Amino acid sequence: MVVTTNFKPGASATNIGTVGAPPGNRFPISEQMKLTERFTRLNNDFMIYEITTEDPVVLTRPWTARFPLKLDNKFEMLEYTCHESNRVIGDWISVSQAEKEKGRDLH
Repeated sequence: MVVTTNFKPGASATNIGTVGAPPGNRFPISEQMKLTERFTRLNNDFMIYEITTEDPVVLTRPWTARFPLKLDNKFEMLEYTCHESNRVIGDWISVSQAEKEKGRDLH
């Protein structure tokens, strides 16, 4: 189990840099937000990933997402910050700057 706390209150609890995320797909969070992740191994090939989001200041009740993950030894986990195949951050920064120039702030 992984528990994440100490969030910075602000405008977005979603990753607005995610490719395909609809515009405005974000909601505020408070310093009381807490994420609890659980990883349950089912067998050698599958596990269940579960994440519960709690924020009594913003949400009326906690909510949970749960789905299976299948082992794929060909899957490559790349470092988030900087590598040759990572265009998301650079693209997000470019779009953000362009939107600010148009007078629209994405945050």
